[in-house]
Amino acid sequence: MGRRVVKRGTSCAAAAIVFLAGTGTSVTAQVHEARTKLGLDLGRAEIDAGSFQENATRWNLRLGHEFSPTFEAELTLFGAKAEENPLPDVTRSVDHLVLSANLIYNFRLRETASPYLLLGTGVGRLEFEAIGLSASETALSIQGAGGCRWKIGKERRSRIRLELSLAFMQAVSWTNQESEGDVRSLSLSVGYEYVLGKAGT
Repeated sequence: MGRRVVKRGTSCAAAAIVFLAGTGTSVTAQVHEARTKLGLDLGRAEIDAGSFQENATRWNLRLGHEFSPTFEAELTLFGAKAEENPLPDVTRSVDHLVLSANLIYNFRLRETASPYLLLGTGVGRLEFEAIGLSASETALSIQGAGGCRWKIGKERRSRIRLELSLAFMQAVSWTNQESEGDVRSLSLSVGYEYVLGKAGT
């Protein structure tokens, strides 16, 4: 059941990204110059995989392209590894690395602050390890997030980013009946991004 939900959610997210990106760029392409953004986020994530529940440091690399003041798209590479020791000398861990394509809608309520919503879908790897045994699987991912960016500096090329995100990952083929290859990651992160191109809004 979880696998079907993730696959359907991934397909819907991909369709929404293509549709909204197309409509957003066609409306504003003549009045806004597209700009590229680079960013890095660090935060804490709660990793939930069946009976496994632990916190971990999450990192996120971003490459974004702003098509209009409202719409932008980005590629992100994010990962986290959580470990626990249920017994002395016994370690269990869940590790994930995901490449995701995201669509961002900016609200632009203030000149220096931009609240936003994010929807993304991607593919990556899940790794499970326990009692010296490990398994690695290809996984599908869908994520949603909300946050805010604050512009800093005279030219406003630099932004500080605060984001709360929820990602679901599902192994494509997994036989473990306890977790069924489902991993949920709830994270809060702080990041920095820099705009390449002309400064401005």
